[in-house]
Amino acid sequence: MNDMTKPGNTSDTSATIAELTALARAARREKRWAEVEQHAAALIEREPDNAHALGWLAEAHEKQGHDKKAIASYERALDLDARRHEPVARSIFQRLGNLYNRAGRFDDCKRVYARYTERYPESSDAWTRLSRAARKTGDAELCESALIQAEGIRVEREYRQERERARGERLLELYEARLAELGYGPDETAGSEE
Repeated sequence: MNDMTKPGNTSDTSATIAELTALARAARREKRWAEVEQHAAALIEREPDNAHALGWLAEAHEKQGHDKKAIASYERALDLDARRHEPVARSIFQRLGNLYNRAGRFDDCKRVYARYTERYPESSDAWTRLSRAARKTGDAELCESALIQAEGIRVEREYRQERERARGERLLELYEARLAELGYGPDETAGSEE
């Protein structure tokens, strides 16, 4: 076992990105936030545009009660998001918006959730959060339109789920009918033990 596999040790500058990532993930799973912060910071030194590491660093700051540092790291991740084709994780938008909301910075909260809806337009969660933030800033029109969008997405999702469930039931009926045509009955051994 080398020194890098010991929890909390990132002093070895020869640590690979994969090793640091594994250490950060393990510390995060175990909620060892100081270690997550240390490993994520080391990752960011090596890969400044590592969105996962920025998110982990921000989360570690947040969990340790360092809200200003958390906001700065989440904002850095959103700056990175603006330069990437693939969006950063939804949790970046959610956590940053929550921090701004708790701090009473509702305009910033609304800005973050508006970006969330741009990056994840199919997310009813994004639209619901934007609606709540808009209400807190007194933007009644945006509040209502975002709420309508969120509800439309939820209804569409429920419709698709119900359609898939019904399709599955119909396929099962067709399968059982075909088995009966072929002379096979219900599986008489199901539930019996030898």
